[in-house]
Amino acid sequence: MKRVLIIRLSHLGDVILTEPAVRSIRAAYPDSVIDYLTRAEYRDVVKLFAGVDNIHTLEIPGRDQSLLGLAASIKRLCNERYDLVIDLHNNMRSWWIKFQLNANKIVTYSKNWRARQRAVKKKIRDEHRHTVDLYLSILEKIQVAAGARVPRLVLPYDVERNINQLLQDNGLAPRGYAVFAVGASHPTKHYPIPQWVDIAERIVQLMNLRIVVVEKDEFEYLNLFDHLVKSGQLSVLTGLAIQSLAGVLASAKCTVSNDSGVMHLSAAVGAPTVGLFGPTHPVLGFSPLGVKCKALTVDEYCSPCSKHGADDCLREERFCFTKMDAELILDSIREVTGID
Repeated sequence: MKRVLIIRLSHLGDVILTEPAVRSIRAAYPDSVIDYLTRAEYRDVVKLFAGVDNIHTLEIPGRDQSLLGLAASIKRLCNERYDLVIDLHNNMRSWWIKFQLNANKIVTYSKNWRARQRAVKKKIRDEHRHTVDLYLSILEKIQVAAGARVPRLVLPYDVERNINQLLQDNGLAPRGYAVFAVGASHPTKHYPIPQWVDIAERIVQLMNLRIVVVEKDEFEYLNLFDHLVKSGQLSVLTGLAIQSLAGVLASAKCTVSNDSGVMHLSAAVGAPTVGLFGPTHPVLGFSPLGVKCKALTVDEYCSPCSKHGADDCLREERFCFTKMDAELILDSIREVTGID
């Protein structure tokens, strides 16, 4: 196999979870050219994969744009003359792309859609397969042995050097802080900020750690942390580039995160990670993977209430989060870090 193209267009967590499959393909084809197609915003995370030669990016046309940009991208890919195309996305856009490339062989992963639908609609949780295992299962179609299933991202030296400076500028020491990833793709997946504040205060007091809150932007709800910022116990870092964020996570004592791409990024750089699952559930196949990782859920009867956690809660309160109290999360932190 001379030239291989792997397709996963989005999102951050899903892209990260393809890394074990990429690594296995590289081990099977050490002399092949292995390319990866994703959206432009995820280029920098794929750069942290050890087995990729070239990264191609796709600009997704907006409502007011034609498909000419997408067609141009496909034309460029056709010039690469791939022998094998591996579709780890399996949607209409990836189908349109792969069948225009005229590759000798095309394989597509199965989303395990029916099992996920049963988990959401009927609350049947006994058919759980992790998304990484679904990605790895595609390797059977090309007679490639699956390797280690834990995603692994490798930070370049210059990123590590820059992170050391960033930590110094914020008065932080490696392993001297816990990261809170308080955002997520949907507001319904956000653990309540007042409860984050309570946990932060307890970690500072009981574990002698600083807190670093990471977010995409300076959202108004971050003001609830102001008293901890003023006391020097908490720092808020917003708008970090993906590799800088990875470096901050890699140097942390632990990460506590909503079910989000940052959760998977943290696990993939080797940080002890606690993922908070409310309207979503680990049965859907997106728990953080690693020896020091834990997916935390209170197993409310209504969870998961939707595939992506985007639906509004129909109960009087979000029990999937309100029952997930500070002590439960602190116990999980102790479990993944070994802190007494």
